[in-house]
Amino acid sequence: MTEPISVVISALIAALISILTGFFTISQNAKKFYAEKSAMDRKPWIDEMREYCVELLTICALYSSEEQMTKEERERFEKARQRMLVRLNPIGMGYAKDDALFALLTGDFAKVKQNGEQIRRILAEIIKHERDKFRIESGRTKKMKKKIKSQQD
Repeated sequence: MTEPISVVISALIAALISILTGFFTISQNAKKFYAEKSAMDRKPWIDEMREYCVELLTICALYSSEEQMTKEERERFEKARQRMLVRLNPIGMGYAKDDALFALLTGDFAKVKQNGEQIRRILAEIIKHERDKFRIESGRTKKMKKKIKSQQD
């Protein structure tokens, strides 16, 4: 009589372990998928912003005034600037760094040239913030989340 009960108990325990393992596997796969998808979304944005910033600041370094630039160089400058502006969050959405970068990029050539180092610094901070968000979202520990959030403040 005890044999059938022990067989049923063993089967229930095995079933419970199988169910828990299945839930754990599904959970881990979902986190991995989200982390990979998030990285695929952010990496092109980061690479494009760097590329446009380099183009913008290179043009600023090569010319001391807008009058010295050729029409093509003015177009390249304006395209790079507009591409950066379009990729930022809208003003007033609660992203202080984006608002600051937006303010530095609006204006004429002289203003952008004068603020080149600040533009580079703020963009580096925005990119670091995006990478940190990715690290948080990809399932890091609570201790890591606290450390990253404290560095951002």
